[in-house]
Amino acid sequence: MNTNTINIGLAGFGTVGKAFFELLQSQPRYRPVSVLIKDTRKHRCLLPSLLTDDVNDFFSAKPQVVVEALSDTPTALKLAVRCLRAGKTFITANKDLVARHGRGLRALEQEHGGTLLYEAACGAAVPIVRTIDTFFNYEPRPVFQGILNSTTNFILDKQQRVGLSFEDALSLAQQSGLAEANPARDLSGVDAACKLCILLKHLYGTEAKPEQLVYCGIDNWGLPRWLLNKVRLLGTILPKNSAEVVAYVLPTLVQDQSQWLDVPNEQNAFEIAGAAGERHFLKGNGAGGKATATALLNDLNAAASGYRYGHSGGELNWELSSSCELDGILVYDDWEKVPDDFFLQIESRYSGRYLHFIEGRFNLNSLKNADWWKQPGVFLAAKEPLCIMNDEQSETLTGEAVQELTPELINAF
Repeated sequence: MNTNTINIGLAGFGTVGKAFFELLQSQPRYRPVSVLIKDTRKHRCLLPSLLTDDVNDFFSAKPQVVVEALSDTPTALKLAVRCLRAGKTFITANKDLVARHGRGLRALEQEHGGTLLYEAACGAAVPIVRTIDTFFNYEPRPVFQGILNSTTNFILDKQQRVGLSFEDALSLAQQSGLAEANPARDLSGVDAACKLCILLKHLYGTEAKPEQLVYCGIDNWGLPRWLLNKVRLLGTILPKNSAEVVAYVLPTLVQDQSQWLDVPNEQNAFEIAGAAGERHFLKGNGAGGKATATALLNDLNAAASGYRYGHSGGELNWELSSSCELDGILVYDDWEKVPDDFFLQIESRYSGRYLHFIEGRFNLNSLKNADWWKQPGVFLAAKEPLCIMNDEQSETLTGEAVQELTPELINAF
């Protein structure tokens, strides 16, 4: 891309689009030439000549770069295809678009010489995609864990630190602009699964869609405080062998002093462990107009400097597997909801007045096409994989969970 003034087409003028447009005002190198919105009667703060609700008019302004901040994946896909076919740069914050259509868009990028960047789709202000692409592209067997969804982290954090109920924490997230009126994508875990698919491609070259992963979100579990305070919703990627990789999003039981519990509010956090045992931890704001807009602007600056993803992970093409044994804890209110053969090995079992607890080992694959573990009255959390924790940490975590399950606590629930 040349170093002269660069024409920018902005698709979307919601919270993120507005924040991005404001950032552009202090960037003389970039000139907004068109803003695509649904209703041109709104946003009168903009010059009428910039506004359009027609895709053809949008492209007739001849933007060299299209920055997409829509919540409409079908429209975003049309824009991306048209932009990349013309050999232009397409920058997006749409994780659903990249997770479901990334393979085809990357093919267009290669065929026509365009550029596709999507840092804002994964970590907002935390540059996890660029970090993986630049510093871990030749790492042979990286292990990844991350808090991928800001809304669910905000809710859990408010429950744990402030003592809010699930409903009150969700309401506060909505009032703060961190959750939609219909928060289903966040609460179900599909948003985090989309992000994990994107990172899976960069780490292992594996093409996967959210439906291929085992994933779960958060709900009003009604858990005892001692257990709720140990839970974070984590996405995990780990090698199974030399050709297969496992990826899932599950509530995860962590240690009392875990770094994951030190990720407050709407922050995201990511840890990558290399084959030599070194660990790299990143965290920062994962949601909000300014954080996401900053990621879009950083991608714009990178594209202007000629940056493109290397996709070294794409040369590996590891196969996705869901067959993996994990240790975890199951809490349920009715034994009839739990399949008799779910656990491969049971370490401990406790029954209270209202809730029952089982600690043991299960195969992730048994969850893949099942819904029983997502129904009300059932809570399943994995423990951090042993390849991530050392033996001492693993024993401590298990010991803490067992020690907390005193008869008094059990009978209280």
